[in-house]
Amino acid sequence: FAFNVTGVDAEKVAKLYDAKLPAAIGSVNAAVQVYGSLDNIQVLTQFDAPDAAYPAIGELLIANNVLTVRNTTVQFPAGAAAVNGTLDLMGNRSWRAQLTSDNIPLSALAANQRGRVSGTVELESPSGSFEIDKIVAQADLNFANAVAAIPDAIETRLNWDGKSLFAPSLQVGDYLTAKGRVDLAVNAQKVPTAVSGIDLD
Repeated sequence: FAFNVTGVDAEKVAKLYDAKLPAAIGSVNAAVQVYGSLDNIQVLTQFDAPDAAYPAIGELLIANNVLTVRNTTVQFPAGAAAVNGTLDLMGNRSWRAQLTSDNIPLSALAANQRGRVSGTVELESPSGSFEIDKIVAQADLNFANAVAAIPDAIETRLNWDGKSLFAPSLQVGDYLTAKGRVDLAVNAQKVPTAVSGIDLD
């Protein structure tokens, strides 16, 4: 069967399931389809969250105690990112996500930053936490005009282990290849606010 819902408070729903949302979602509109057998019920939701901190539209599928996020686009102040991921609804609610961006201004992600970024970021939290020190990640990114002194494009692979950010590969234009570590300045909420140092080989 199928039904539509309008103006659902995402925070109240999350509280019912003792779940923490990574950002404010607010009111959600959705078209819901429920199908399958009694021992294998699946729920497909096509949603629109126009009032979220980062407005989003996409699909959620619940099957076999796993929530899958698919065909989802998140809108930033300038630019958008495609999002796919899974959330285990049992146990510690581990989750993983993949974000694909295309030419998003860095100023939309962090204040006082210049340039644009494109690429893919893969995130995973075995503990189910959304705190940055409980998340591991890897990314393949392209930066354009991100550093005033470097007009050339920067391509890099980054690994985050919950404590440190490593760059196993870094390419600047066609003349510099390096690897190393990037030190981040963080605020009281442990959210990175700026690059405080770069140590490259």
